Amino acid sequence: MKNAGNIDPFRFGDLIPVFILLAMLVSYLSKKTESNQTHLYNLYQSDSLVYTDSLRNATVVLQIRGERVVLKSTDSTVQILENQCPEKICQHSHPIRYSGQEIVCVPNRLVLKMAGERNDDVDIIAR
Repeated sequence: MKNAGNIDPFRFGDLIPVFILLAMLVSYLSKKTESNQTHLYNLYQSDSLVYTDSLRNATVVLQIRGERVVLKSTDSTVQILENQCPEKICQHSHPIRYSGQEIVCVPNRLVLKMAGERNDDVDIIAR
C-alpha cells in the first residue's frame, strides 16, 4: 500500500548520474595533470640525435650539416617552420603534440619526434 503524499524511498538507480559525473571529473583531472608534465622533443639527422628541448614558446634556429632548420615550439606543440629542402613537405606538416608523433624530411634525413612512450589505443588488429 502506497502512502499518499510521501516521497519515494531512495533507490540505487538514483546514484547512476552521480557515478557518471564523478567518472567525468576524474577523467578530466587526470588529463589535466598529464598535460602539465614537461614534454620533450628530439631532432634526429640520419638516426643521430642532434637536438633536444622541452616544449615552450620559442623559435630555435639550427645549422645541421650546413642546412638551416627553424623549429617553432609552443607549450603543447612543435613543428618545422623552415627547412632547406626541395619539396618543403615537412614545413607543411601539422604541428605534433603527442608522444610518438613525428615529422619527417626525407631529403635532409631529418626526423622531428615527440619523446616519451606512445600511449595509443589499439586502432585495428590484422590477422
